[in-house]
Amino acid sequence: MSIFKNRPLLIGAGVWMVSALLGFLMAVEFKLWLLSVCLVLLGIGLPWCVIYRIKRGGWHGVMVLFCLFCMAVSLFSSYMAFDRPSQQVSDFVGEACVVRGRVTQRRSFDANFATYVLDIEAIDGESVSVSAYLTCYYGADLDMGDVVEMEADVLWAYEALGDIYESYQLLSEGMFLAMVSEDATTLAVMPSWEDISWYAKLTSDIARHRTTTAAKLKIALGKDTAGLVSALFLGERSYLAACTVRDFSRSGVSHMLAISGLHMTILFGTLMLLFKLCLVPPKMRAMLLGLISVAYLGYLGFPPSATRAVVMLGMTYLSTLTGRRADALTSLGLAGVLILIFDPWAVADVGFWLSFSSTFGLVTLLPWIRGGGRGVKRQFLRVGKGLLAGTVAISTSLWLVSLVFGEVSVYSAPMTLLLTPLMGVLLFLTPLYLLLSGFGLQTGLGCVISWLVDVALDICAYVSRLPFGVLSVGETWIFGVAVGMLVGLLVLLAVKLPPKRKWLVYAPVWVGWLIIGIGLGVMAYDQRDRVQVDYLTPSSVSEVVIYTLGGSAVVCDFSNGSRRVMSEVARQVSASGATEISAMVLTHYHNATSGSLAWLLESEMVRGVWLPRPRTQDEYYMMLSYIEKAKRTQTPVYMYDFGENLAMFGEGVLTLWHGEISRSVQPVLLMTFQTTTQQMTYVGGGVLESMLAEVGQRAIAQSQNVIFGHHGPVVKQAIVCDFAEDAMVCMADKTTVAHLPVEGMPTSGYVLMGRCRFEMDGITP
Repeated sequence: MSIFKNRPLLIGAGVWMVSALLGFLMAVEFKLWLLSVCLVLLGIGLPWCVIYRIKRGGWHGVMVLFCLFCMAVSLFSSYMAFDRPSQQVSDFVGEACVVRGRVTQRRSFDANFATYVLDIEAIDGESVSVSAYLTCYYGADLDMGDVVEMEADVLWAYEALGDIYESYQLLSEGMFLAMVSEDATTLAVMPSWEDISWYAKLTSDIARHRTTTAAKLKIALGKDTAGLVSALFLGERSYLAACTVRDFSRSGVSHMLAISGLHMTILFGTLMLLFKLCLVPPKMRAMLLGLISVAYLGYLGFPPSATRAVVMLGMTYLSTLTGRRADALTSLGLAGVLILIFDPWAVADVGFWLSFSSTFGLVTLLPWIRGGGRGVKRQFLRVGKGLLAGTVAISTSLWLVSLVFGEVSVYSAPMTLLLTPLMGVLLFLTPLYLLLSGFGLQTGLGCVISWLVDVALDICAYVSRLPFGVLSVGETWIFGVAVGMLVGLLVLLAVKLPPKRKWLVYAPVWVGWLIIGIGLGVMAYDQRDRVQVDYLTPSSVSEVVIYTLGGSAVVCDFSNGSRRVMSEVARQVSASGATEISAMVLTHYHNATSGSLAWLLESEMVRGVWLPRPRTQDEYYMMLSYIEKAKRTQTPVYMYDFGENLAMFGEGVLTLWHGEISRSVQPVLLMTFQTTTQQMTYVGGGVLESMLAEVGQRAIAQSQNVIFGHHGPVVKQAIVCDFAEDAMVCMADKTTVAHLPVEGMPTSGYVLMGRCRFEMDGITP
């Protein structure tokens, strides 16, 4: 077993990658201290090793020095990639500066909005070297190589684009800054291609060709078909529908939407078979496949997962040319080091670590799965091996899935086994379709591709809607178990197990999943009748109440329905441990567009949308718009009347009331959620001054949790009413507190903030 025995390059590569991860996570002071320690130890150990150890034939010291060298280079690379650029520009952040930079990428653009990536050359005349986003709130038309100069506020990229990207996503692309151009007159453009390297020009042309090819596929095959085909073969995900990404993720096959080892193995395995049928000699075959794989990787733009796969394939082809045997683990380690050498920002890329973690599990554990048998038994064993392969891949990458995504699909292994042949056929037919498109022979092939894509999308859509298909694994203890699984696996792989005890290598995986299963079961039993309530204020005029029980959430939206609110809802639902929204309850018809609701329905699993029965013609037309958006995602729509009791989570009862005040156009809203033992009440602005005053006071007196929100008219009168003795009051703003007399305060006090969380008992689903 001893995977590290006689593999010095694997050990060095492992040290390099771990040091790169630590360098990304550590503070700069500790990083420099650790780098200094490594350099001192190298300075002391190198003469000692040369003079003393080599004479005695001991190479352990050499290996230690090699690891120290790898650690030092990795930490230095991390410092130069992440800390040095930040130090260069930190004095300019938050200030209005004159910035000069060169356009290196065009991200998105239309008549009203455009985004670009710049290589910043100077800020206020001081030379710097850092990448930044440029957002133009007008129809800008900048080209690759254009030098732009403008006066703008310099911001950290993760602060300016936090609602769009996570900070690690920006850092994985080397993005540190973000700037905004509000008016075309504030930005001066100086076209200049002379100083652009031939590599940058070639990269730009290739990226433009990929985009053009994807656009042609969209025109010829339709957006849904082209979205999946372009992602599979071109690595272009711009045409992927949000519901497609959601369904693939919930089905556990989202890795198929990013070009990785699976795609490369299928594609080049097919090419190898064709070369064999054409009687191409083995060495010539290996040379051709190696050249084609490198060219294809360059066409894709060197994504980390595809680069790792190509390096491993390249080692296999090189072994054929040299007549030597390639070592898969060493190839995997060298692939990681090569990626980090040429792209040190890849250490912040989640896909990079997911790819290496899952591939490591497959490479180390799958060879020990025994086959055998004949006929039907052999086929069953193959299926079992495929399922085990999927389980191994999930197990060795669970630490990252738990930390970043917080959800895992129980259907991942069988769905990967089921869709792999289908994806293989699509990967084979897509380049054939592109080759035949110039001869007018692609019509029949396009119909076949469209049919296969529809089958894949239908399968994923069906599986994604199955209940209990997604587990929430975002708990801290699950992350600890996942890390323990990986460490235990490494320890057992490092020791030499007797042949009859090799099965023990799987023990950490099975024990870890057993602990997770028992833990999730205990948690589900302990919280079976406990509803978690989250009150959010994504903005000063928006409020949302979210009820969570197990993996389901009920969202009561008091906001204006903006995209910012819907994004906050999606984040909070995931943070609460829910994997789906069982009911999206609109308390009134939003004054914002229905597009944000459509985005939520496409990107999250929503079991039903509840709309209040419209009272005016405007509300009726808005209702039709919401129904049309829901039909696109096949989301059921239900109507309810104000004052009607709505069943939630089995024994829970949700009731909404609607009122008006003559001095305001905003609706007055009151909501109660009642279990067998408790009651929670949301009181919107102006409720106690409207026709709902009597109902509201009675609800407040019976409630253990009261939220005084700010939706509705501004409160003009003092709030005087009875509270339950054990009530907790959450105030949405200070205006309400000013009108709350001391004698009306509940004995348990109140929470002065616009965000709170509490639990309610008494639910039996």
